[in-house]
Amino acid sequence: MNDTSQKFDTGSTPVSAANGPDDPDRMQQGVGPEATEHDEQDTAQDDGFLAQVEAQLPRGYQLDPEDSLIKRYSAREGVVEICQPFYVKHLEVARPTRPAQLVVVLRTASGARREVSLPADDLGKGSPKGVAKLRGVGLRVFATDTKFADLLRSMDYETVDPPVLRPGWASFDPPVYVLSDGGVLSHKDDRDRLALSGPVVTVERDAQERWTREVATKLTGNPLALFLVCAQFAGPLLKVVGAESAIYNLSAHTSQAKSFLLELALRVWPQQDLLSWTATRASLDDACLLANDGALGADEVPQGKVAKMVPQVFAIVNGSRRSARPAPGAEFEPSKRRVIVITSSEQPFCDQAVSEARRAQGSLPISRLRLPVQEGTFVRLLDIGGRDHKIWRKAHGHTDIPAMLSALDIASQETAGIAGPAFVQKLLAPLSCNQGDLRAAFETQSRELAVELGIDAGSGLSPETRVMRHFAVVLLAGQLAVRFGLLPQTVQQVRAAVLEAADSWAKIRGLGRHRVDEDPLATIRAWTWPRLGKELREVDAARRPVDRKPWGARGWFNEEHYFLLRETLMEFVPPGGTFKDLREILEQRGALLTDDRLPSKQIRMSSLIGPDIRVYQLCREVIDREVECDEEDETNAESER
Repeated sequence: MNDTSQKFDTGSTPVSAANGPDDPDRMQQGVGPEATEHDEQDTAQDDGFLAQVEAQLPRGYQLDPEDSLIKRYSAREGVVEICQPFYVKHLEVARPTRPAQLVVVLRTASGARREVSLPADDLGKGSPKGVAKLRGVGLRVFATDTKFADLLRSMDYETVDPPVLRPGWASFDPPVYVLSDGGVLSHKDDRDRLALSGPVVTVERDAQERWTREVATKLTGNPLALFLVCAQFAGPLLKVVGAESAIYNLSAHTSQAKSFLLELALRVWPQQDLLSWTATRASLDDACLLANDGALGADEVPQGKVAKMVPQVFAIVNGSRRSARPAPGAEFEPSKRRVIVITSSEQPFCDQAVSEARRAQGSLPISRLRLPVQEGTFVRLLDIGGRDHKIWRKAHGHTDIPAMLSALDIASQETAGIAGPAFVQKLLAPLSCNQGDLRAAFETQSRELAVELGIDAGSGLSPETRVMRHFAVVLLAGQLAVRFGLLPQTVQQVRAAVLEAADSWAKIRGLGRHRVDEDPLATIRAWTWPRLGKELREVDAARRPVDRKPWGARGWFNEEHYFLLRETLMEFVPPGGTFKDLREILEQRGALLTDDRLPSKQIRMSSLIGPDIRVYQLCREVIDREVECDEEDETNAESER
């Protein structure tokens, strides 16, 4: 496949360095009268900044003109240094999906102004998170966190209504991207042109390089992890190229690997977007409005629930999580229910639809609302990953796999929310002038990927073509991330990871070169695999009681999956056929094995779902329902002879 992303290479130069003559880095390089004019402007802006700081200081605080530090004067403690100068632009009142926000303005080490938005309720005593966030962006605080929080709360500032910002692209000309926490990614003047009041987000190069070094580097060697991270970068590209979003169901992996991979991928975007609820489905109220565009991934999602929820809600509820197989003598412990928020590229539309529905139907949870969803607005569930694949299962040399995964987990938490905004920040420059080239590159990737998978792209957009196009946009996003310096892997490694995931999806669904029209056994597998959760695929490892034979175990797998598989097998039987026909087909294909040492009714199916699955009870129930028909057939055959 051709590398079509080379034309969008912006090198390692930050986007801020290309913002025009007002950029601080470029002003330092100026000479002559033009540079003098910029210096005068900087001095005037600096005086205006300090004047705003002094105007907001409460009684007892003062801005020292000598060292430009905010200090507190008291009779008991004397002069106490608090922090560097800053002021509060305004307080945004709380809204249903977001707490009250303080928008703080400060100066960075280079002298540029920076706006930081932090929750007003995170300014408590002890170790307030809001103070820690300001320290993290470069504000030097000399006093204790409690004293600094007292200053922040007592400053004089106005209260305003929250801005109406929809997550996603606010504009393509000029390109302006809004994060779900209200942050704005844009060129220097574009935000003011659109009258957006959200804080400007700028990802420092050091933070970006740290994420690449400590997180992205360790994705080499695990194509599924690399694919999921590329899928996160694909979110902002979905609307640009006209593709649709998807939800990836990691149904063929261990529970620990699925949870780890999903959390690792979602940390590409700001930490505020990673929301989890330990409650029931009703807790999805307003949850999807907080998730960022492009958060694609799912952990243990039953397809039955997806089919019911997707037309209305852009969020998914996990089923009950069960522990792994307990030690001998131990009992199974029920796990908590967890909700993971998923969104599609139609996030702004979902926000608007929820508001309209609530005005007409009242304040109801999203799960109970009837939303006016437009035709074509949907999210799609994909099963990816090989059945026997284990994350980082084999170590090279003396590598300590648990220690490596623990270090990767910590590093991804510490650098959460860096990679996603950094990708959009790098994307602004090529997007402002090469949108047509991006779409052309996407169409080329789609055609070549269709050839690789053996899927007929055609002129119409079939469900298979829509999914294939999403794999193409993930591939394009991965290539751009490599060119932007976010991913240290090569373009060939990214391409191989996307192709492996796409081929796994095609194999599970029986599409393209994996078509199973002529193979009845493969047809059964193609029907059953997408419908099954880990309760069936890992029954021996997770659910079967210790020291119990498979056919003697009760509560073997849950009722929902049991009847679902039975209906699948019944669906396979052609019209007018019997289960005797099904048994003959399975025996011919070697999928149904009988042991002469066992009673005739004790039949074991060894490879319908996999070599480690025992579904004797199901086979006996399905086949024994037609015992009378079988006897009548044998009687008729004897009479004909």
